[in-house]
Formats: sequence, structure tokens, C-alpha cells
Amino acid sequence: NFIRDRGAMALAECLKVNKVLHTLNLSNNNITNVGGVGLSNSLEVNSSLLELNLDNNNLLGDEFAIEMGKVLQTNESLLALLCSRCLIKKRGAIALAQVLECNNTTLEVLSLGGNDIRTDGMIAMAKMLKKNNSSLKTLEIGTKNNIGRVGVLAVAKSIGSNTSLETLRLNDCIIGAQVLIALSRSLLRNASLLRLELSSCAEENVGWHHVRHAIRMNTTLIELSGLERIELALQTPQRSRMV
Repeated sequence: NFIRDRGAMALAECLKVNKVLHTLNLSNNNITNVGGVGLSNSLEVNSSLLELNLDNNNLLGDEFAIEMGKVLQTNESLLALLCSRCLIKKRGAIALAQVLECNNTTLEVLSLGGNDIRTDGMIAMAKMLKKNNSSLKTLEIGTKNNIGRVGVLAVAKSIGSNTSLETLRLNDCIIGAQVLIALSRSLLRNASLLRLELSSCAEENVGWHHVRHAIRMNTTLIELSGLERIELALQTPQRSRMV
């Protein structure tokens, strides 16, 4: 059964007084922006919830994401926000990126895969990654987000100056020579990234060897998925921890 907006609003009222719940999984419940905004507003007073999973509620949209961005300016307890396949577009993605860039220092996991954030949303995320070096450890922004090459390039460049991100999921993005070269330069500077996912990404022959060299020089990356030829570079004794 689906709880829909009515159930979400009832849970939102409970969250306003609850002081013990740490994880709330409401994925696949046909919750729209109405229920999503209600849940967001409850986090203005709730200080116990650590993880909110709203994956696959494909009518949440930008209104929810914008409201959540406002809440995250003051919420100091939420560590993980999972919103994959929730019809979040560029306005919502930009709102979330801006709050992580300037105001929030506690969120560690943000999942926005399978939405529609497009290039503008991706560029906002890249700008955030350049400045957010304190809390965010996992970011999923790939998987059919209608992101152009320019957006992927911006994120590839931003990795070089980020010092907190440990997992980056860019699956189903456009990966060409320019992106691969930018990624290789960033990996030479980055000392925090442990896992990079590039599954189902379009790949060009030119540029992959630059990344292979960067991976050999990088001392922290332990898992790279998606680019078969680059994965071969990880099969060395130094990469024994790779899954």
C-alpha cells in the first residue's frame, strides 16, 4: 500500500515531536510535493532524524527540493537525503547546491540520480563541490539527469579542489576526451575520493590513458567502475583494497 500525501503529512506531524527516530524510508509511496513539503517543514524542529529516503516518489518536484534547501540552512542533524527519481529539475538542484555551498555543514549524503537537473543544475553542484570541503561525502548526480557534456566537465574539474567527497556517482553521463582529461588532472590533486562510478557513460578513445596515469599516481582511489580500460589500471598490488 502507498501512504501518499495523507500519510506523509501524518508522519510529518509525528516528526515534530519525535526525538528518537533516526531513519525514515518512504521510497515508492506516491508522495507529491504536498507531502514532501510537509516532511521538509517538520525537519525545522526535528533534531533526531539522520536519514530521509524519498527515492522513487516521482511527483515531489522542485517545490519540495527548494523547501528542503531552506530547511537545511538551519537543520544540523540530517546526514543523508535520498531523492533519486523524484522529478527534481534544475531549480531544485540549484537550491540544494546553494545551501550546501554556503549554509549547511552536516549533510554527508545527497542522492539526486534519475531526476532532470540538466546542465545548469550540474554546474551548480560543481560550484558547490569547489567550496564544500567539510561534510558532503557521497554525491549521486548521474543516471539519466539530462546532463550535457558542459555540466559533467564542470564536476570533473571541481573534484580537484574538493577535500571531503569520498564517493561520486556519475553514471549515465556523457564522458568524452575533454572530460577524461579534466578528470585526470583533478585526480592528480584530489586526496579524498575513494569511489568513482561512471557506469553506462559514453566513452571516447582519446583521453582514457590520461586517467589511467592519474589513477596510478593517485594514492586514495580504491574503486572505479564503468570505464573498462581504465579499470585495468587499478589491477595493481597497490590497489588490493579495490572491491
